[in-house]
Amino acid sequence: MPQELRPFEIAKLRKIFSQCKFKLTHRPCSKVFSVRSITAKAACEIEFTMAGRDGSGDVRTNLASYYKTAYGKDLRYPRLPCVSFGASNYVPLEFCALEPFNGLPPNKLTSDQTA
Repeated sequence: MPQELRPFEIAKLRKIFSQCKFKLTHRPCSKVFSVRSITAKAACEIEFTMAGRDGSGDVRTNLASYYKTAYGKDLRYPRLPCVSFGASNYVPLEFCALEPFNGLPPNKLTSDQTA
């Protein structure tokens, strides 16, 4: 079974999960976040520069490596896209737990529901 999603599958996920509420599962956190989007790139393809600590230089890494070093979590599905939230934050799909009552998928109200 392939671990990658095709572009039309990612587009479907974006439509379904837009603005859904979720919590993080890779670390203790009670805060609820909103899905801004689903990335087109996989966790192992999203790269960023991490500021060096204790006078060391900046380090270029990818999201999968970051979660391994920062949280000790190996990604089971590094080829899946990530959830984008906040200004420029990304978390792998496997570390998101949807909150109840998100209304999935978002449907239009019927005339009986709006009356």
